[in-house]
Amino acid sequence: MTTFVARTTSVALLMGTSALALTCVVLPKILGAVPLTILSGSMAPTMPPGSLAVVRPVDATQARVGDVLSYQPESDDPTPVTHRVIAVTKGAEGDVSLTLQGDANRTPDDRPVRPEQVMGTVVYAVPYFGWVANRLNVGLGATLADTAAYALIAVGALRILLGLGGPTPARAPRHKGRAGRRHDRPGLPTAGQHL
Repeated sequence: MTTFVARTTSVALLMGTSALALTCVVLPKILGAVPLTILSGSMAPTMPPGSLAVVRPVDATQARVGDVLSYQPESDDPTPVTHRVIAVTKGAEGDVSLTLQGDANRTPDDRPVRPEQVMGTVVYAVPYFGWVANRLNVGLGATLADTAAYALIAVGALRILLGLGGPTPARAPRHKGRAGRRHDRPGLPTAGQHL
């Protein structure tokens, strides 16, 4: 029973870690997306502070009401803002401006957003994992996190494909005391047998 619990726990941890690595490291790279951490509560409860938002570049002139976009409010400020599009305005000359607002905010953002300010659209978000990603996303930590993610997925896939981690063969029962023991020498009676 203990072996079953240990193996089940091990497989569950491996699967959970692999799924998390796939969701937060591998999939964004495949999509050509960038993971960003939500720092404020303006998108709560959809994306609480510390959420990891995976943002993929998009043609902002095609944005629609309801899309969640990340944009730079100022060209010299590298800190992005992630809010929902509440209005799309098209000018007479075909220029587009977007009005965005955080889900938890009562009013729209101060100024309309131009398409060139938009970094991309949020493909998906993972609550609270942004804090972990921030810790790992520094220098060598980022390389190690990527390598560990790929390694965990590869090991998990191999274990599943090769059938490793399944049940182990049953062992012969161990007997306690002298009554259940057999003698090692042939010809001697076992316990309970009479000559």
